Amino acid sequence: WLRVGRIPGRSCVGPITMAAAGLLQIKPDLSTTKVDLPTAKNTVESAESILTYIFHKLCLIYRGLFLSITFFPAVISFPLTLTSVGLDLWVQIVIKCCEMSGPVFIKVCQWASTRRDMFPSTVCDRLSKLQREVTPHSWEHTFDILQRTYSGRYHDVFVKFDQNPVGSGCC
Repeated sequence: WLRVGRIPGRSCVGPITMAAAGLLQIKPDLSTTKVDLPTAKNTVESAESILTYIFHKLCLIYRGLFLSITFFPAVISFPLTLTSVGLDLWVQIVIKCCEMSGPVFIKVCQWASTRRDMFPSTVCDRLSKLQREVTPHSWEHTFDILQRTYSGRYHDVFVKFDQNPVGSGCC
């Protein structure tokens, strides 16, 4: 038995047999086929799932546009890498773009700084800055995340919370 698909309110379950032309046919087993009649609850859940799907797609488009705009200066200034002074400037632009783009991009730059076999030494030296001194985000940003995560009661979870970061980056 193989589950081959799902339609809201119905499930398609049955053995698969090969047709003479090499096409697959589904032989439904009617004894196990479940048919749910649409109810108000199913309709509301379907509408919510559609809205959730659309919301996630819009968030994905927004993130793509944000990253495109953020890395645009790095893409445009790439020809500067033909000179040694331009290479330093370009790496600084890339570092700023990665810091603005989030922790995943910072981690990629940290990884790249350790790969002297793949990148020039000057680039690795500049990217290694991200292992020691990453620009930290503001306390307000941290406070907002704590408020949302712990429903405004993060003091119940943490005994002490220092607003000044001990350090940033990773070695």
